[in-house]
Amino acid sequence: SLDAATALSLLSAYGCVDRLVALATAPSEAKEDGSAKALIRDAALVLLGLVYGLGGARLVAPHLSAITPPAIAALVSTEPRARMAAAFFWHDATAAKGPATSLARATVPAGKLAGAGIPIGKTATGGAPAFCSGLGVMRRLATSAPDASPADGRLALLAAGAVSHVLQHSSLSHLWTSAPDSLSYLERLSEEEAAELVALPISLAKEGVMVMVEGAAVEGVSVP
Repeated sequence: SLDAATALSLLSAYGCVDRLVALATAPSEAKEDGSAKALIRDAALVLLGLVYGLGGARLVAPHLSAITPPAIAALVSTEPRARMAAAFFWHDATAAKGPATSLARATVPAGKLAGAGIPIGKTATGGAPAFCSGLGVMRRLATSAPDASPADGRLALLAAGAVSHVLQHSSLSHLWTSAPDSLSYLERLSEEEAAELVALPISLAKEGVMVMVEGAAVEGVSVP
C-alpha cells in the first residue's frame, strides 16, 4: 500500500538492499538446486529487480559489480527457477543504463549455454564461438523456446523485455554495432534486427494472449 518513494525510503533507511545483495551474491555450492539457500538467493535476485522497478536504481547501483556475475551465471543455470529469477532481475534492471551496460558486456562461456540447452549458433566463419555476451544469452532465451509451456512463455517475455530495454539505450549502440569488430563475443545487430528485437515483447505478449485463451496461462509478466 506504500507509494514507490516511501517504499524506497524505508528500504534505504533499514539497509534492506545491502541485505538482499548479500543474499543474492552468497557463494553457490555443488548440487544445491532446490535447497533453501538456493531459493533464498533466487528470491533476493527477484526482489532486487523489484527495487529497480520501483525506481531504486541509485540504491542498487553501488552493488552492481557484485550482483552482475551471479545474475549472469543464473541465466545459464540448469535450474529453471534460477534462470527465471535472473531474467526477472535483468528485465527490470536494464531500464537503467548501468545494468543494461553490464548485461551487454558480460562474457559467458559457450559451454555454459550448451549445458543449459541454449543454442549458441555459429560465428561469421561458420565455427562455434567460444564466448557469448549477456545480451546474446538474453536474445537466445527470447527467441528460442524449446516447447510451448507457460514457463517458457514467461521466460521468453522477460528476456525479450530485457533485450528491448538494452537496445533502447541509444548511447550503448556501439556495443552491438562497432564494438563487435574488436570484441567478437559481443552480439552484432543490424539496424533491422535491433528494431525487431525492440518490438519483440509486444509480439510475444500478443502471442501470450492467444495461449491464455487456449488455457495455458502466461500471465503476471510485465513488458515494456
